[in-house]
Amino acid sequence: TSTDGDARDVLVRADEARLEMAEIVSVTEGDGAAGTVTVDTGTLSLENQARISTSSNPFCLEVCVTGGNAGAVKILARESVSVMSASEVSSNTTGPGDAGVVSINTGSLFVEQARISSGTTSSGDAGEIVIGAATVRLGFLGEVESVADFDSSGDAGSIAIKADDIGIDGGSIGSSGFGTGRAGTIALAADTLLVDGLGGISSIAGLGAEAPGAIDISAGLVRVDNGSLISSSSGSS
Repeated sequence: TSTDGDARDVLVRADEARLEMAEIVSVTEGDGAAGTVTVDTGTLSLENQARISTSSNPFCLEVCVTGGNAGAVKILARESVSVMSASEVSSNTTGPGDAGVVSINTGSLFVEQARISSGTTSSGDAGEIVIGAATVRLGFLGEVESVADFDSSGDAGSIAIKADDIGIDGGSIGSSGFGTGRAGTIALAADTLLVDGLGGISSIAGLGAEAPGAIDISAGLVRVDNGSLISSSSGSS
């Protein structure tokens, strides 16, 4: 939508859904809200710059004072979700409207050279990211991240992941605030959490940000190997 009317919701139901160099999106460029995007399937695969997203991108000559919220992104995949090769599942805002919640519920989640994200570049807040799965694997450059970018005043979103096993091998989980807002909290609950291959879990507050978010890990076993890290840091004095 590019007016004050709301965009309609998008619902995809299928036994199997595969996107390759394709996208499912809902966007607002006005005061109306973007719609919710829901994918209800058995298996979901995103490859080669595929995208499932919502966004609030109001058209402004100077400073945006109005703008609708981005809609939620809901992924319900009974068996598995894979996000690869520069693909993304995301919600973002470039105006005063908030980004939407990104939620994924599945049996197995795999992300490599791709990302699940929320973000803000303005006064709106980035959305939460909520993941529930039996197994979560973040391979090389597989990212789950929420970012409040430079020059933004909105907050980064929180990240909550609940799984039996979480494995990070060259990937990352992070919530970062580089503007004047706050970085979000990170909450991980798992039987086993393994961080390897220079992987990381981090909350970062840049020079102008209020504070990094807390990192809360509840697990039976936590291993951090081979140059990997769990870190909460601030650039402020």
